[in-house]
Amino acid sequence: MYLGLRGKALNVKAADIRLTPELAVEPYGIVMDMDIDGRTATFVAFATGEASVYLSTGGGTIGAGQASQDVSVAAKEFVAAAKPYVPAMAKVSEHPLPGVGEITFYVLTPGGVHTATRLERALGEGNEALSPLFYAGHRLMTQIRRLDEQQTKEPQQRN
Repeated sequence: MYLGLRGKALNVKAADIRLTPELAVEPYGIVMDMDIDGRTATFVAFATGEASVYLSTGGGTIGAGQASQDVSVAAKEFVAAAKPYVPAMAKVSEHPLPGVGEITFYVLTPGGVHTATRLERALGEGNEALSPLFYAGHRLMTQIRRLDEQQTKEPQQRN
């Protein structure tokens, strides 16, 4: 199921989400794959504000951008943050999972999918040109986590 959801996200076209980017390199979506001890967490964001996370171990959060304005804003910012990096990224037709300790970004544009893979440690330490994109992805992760925590508390509070 994980690979199916991830594959579907990677193949979304701008028209599928009712967007009409003006430039061939204008991002309308981004997928960030993170290796976590040999497993993968995939964060998906679109310029519409939609966001989801899929876990290779099962589970995740679908539709987080619809459930939270904070998630929606973070998703839009993550997609926008990718724009300056697209020209330096490789255009690809295949989408392998990241290796150990790696983060892979897949930026969806009308001209195709562009990618870059870096070591998470270097990104986190700010030693990579892509570190600001990684930080934007982390802001999205934080908002999704907050939403999950809030949704977990709400049923407990009702009981």
